[in-house]
Amino acid sequence: MISVVIPSFNSFKTIGYTLKSLLSQNSINLLSKIIVVDSSDDGKTGQVISEYKSEKISVITRQTKTIPATARNLGAEYAASDILAFIDSDAFVAPEWLEKISLAYKGGIRVAGGSISLPEFQRNKILPLAQYFLQFNEFIGKRGCRNKKFVPSVNMFCEKSLFDEVGGFPDIRASEDVLFGLKVNKITQIRFIPQIKVYHIFREDWAAFLANQKLLGKYIIKYRKQAYKNKFYYAGLW
Repeated sequence: MISVVIPSFNSFKTIGYTLKSLLSQNSINLLSKIIVVDSSDDGKTGQVISEYKSEKISVITRQTKTIPATARNLGAEYAASDILAFIDSDAFVAPEWLEKISLAYKGGIRVAGGSISLPEFQRNKILPLAQYFLQFNEFIGKRGCRNKKFVPSVNMFCEKSLFDEVGGFPDIRASEDVLFGLKVNKITQIRFIPQIKVYHIFREDWAAFLANQKLLGKYIIKYRKQAYKNKFYYAGLW
């Protein structure tokens, strides 16, 4: 069985896509729980989540804004299944997502990520296309399975015992999936399996796009300072 963990903050525009796709899986019998860790303060996201009335959905409500890494760790603590799967509240999954994860795990893969695609309704829009290729160019589903140092947490599964062994995601605002991957690689190989597919819904206004790129750039430097402490060019002013 698979528990799916979703961090959420003011995601009322997109989380409906996420929940609908999970509840419509071809192999819904593989789904143990959808665990939404929601710290929204918009007064709208909770209403959207409540529209999906299912015993498969559990909501952990946080009163203060919670970063995605912390939210994922909280959801993982609540999970009771052998497999944890992670997706973000601005993405939705292909119909065979759970089935492909289960097959990979049965094949001996303890941790893996899948491909990321643009949804049909954003494929001809400049800003979503720019973000897609800037952020996920290594995870387009055009090549076969391969080993990776890390996979994005928007589309990842991990054996729960392994997740607990490495201590989950580090409490950092971004690049937490990279640091998680570097820790996991010391124990077992991370695989990229393009058939495990999600669709990412991207920002469509310039201000949000630029702010997100600035955030990602800042935390790339932060994670590299942690991961490569012996490199002089990540020290001091750099």
